[in-house]
Amino acid sequence: MKKLLPLLLCLFLFNSLSSWAQPTGLTYNTANYLCDLNQSWTLDTSPTAVAPTGSGENYGCLSGSSLNRPHWFRFYVSTGGNINMQVLPVLNTNLDHVVWGPFTDPFPPTIQSLGAPIHCSNSPILVDNIVINNQPSGAYYVIMVANQQGLNNSFRFVPNPGHTAVFGTSLSITLPNLVTVRSCDAAFPITYVPSVGVADLTFSGAGVNSSGTFNPSVAGVGTHIITVSGRPFNCPSVRTATCTVQVLPSPSTVSIDAIPGNGISYSTQSTTRILRGCSDIF
Repeated sequence: MKKLLPLLLCLFLFNSLSSWAQPTGLTYNTANYLCDLNQSWTLDTSPTAVAPTGSGENYGCLSGSSLNRPHWFRFYVSTGGNINMQVLPVLNTNLDHVVWGPFTDPFPPTIQSLGAPIHCSNSPILVDNIVINNQPSGAYYVIMVANQQGLNNSFRFVPNPGHTAVFGTSLSITLPNLVTVRSCDAAFPITYVPSVGVADLTFSGAGVNSSGTFNPSVAGVGTHIITVSGRPFNCPSVRTATCTVQVLPSPSTVSIDAIPGNGISYSTQSTTRILRGCSDIF
């Protein structure tokens, strides 16, 4: 039995590693978003994956095998401060990394447009630290982590005690005519901020369709709660807004003179006209 224990342990470890989720964020354009710094990320083991080079890319201290099997991440600093976190592998693996920023654009169009990195490490130690102090609020960053050894593994970004910056952002909602509308008003879109980088976006509420349009006539008269939920930069967020659809006033009767002509005498006739905030309709 004692001889079987190492074998069983190896089989358990192999099965555990094999059951990890497939790696994501393997290209610059499909980068993952960081919010929960303790989230686990599966490393790519492809023997051919390598960060693109030769077109003006600037990886700082990384070159050669340090560019193998790259994993790309974006994050948003909603509250400025010190970025101080570990790049911590589950198993003993040397992970190199490079950081670019701060940017006002959440999606710099190309790797070349990132310019020179603000932090880079190709240290042989097993646990690297990203330390970038005094970073501003409202800025965007890009990180590339390379699994140069190609081991089947996963890792996390773990905040150190000196980490004070807050990652991610919350949704905010903007509704035209937020306070009141009338049931005859045209449907209008529900706008939200940020308008990019939001995954799993959903809209709900009376008169709200799946594409985020509010229709007062469908909602009907009354006060309605409109809910928008999603994950801006991978940070779960739910926001609500209140919109009141007012009842139309009672129709009023006005007198309109008929236009005389061809020997027709003046006469007066009545018609019903609805007076309201929308376009008047006979």
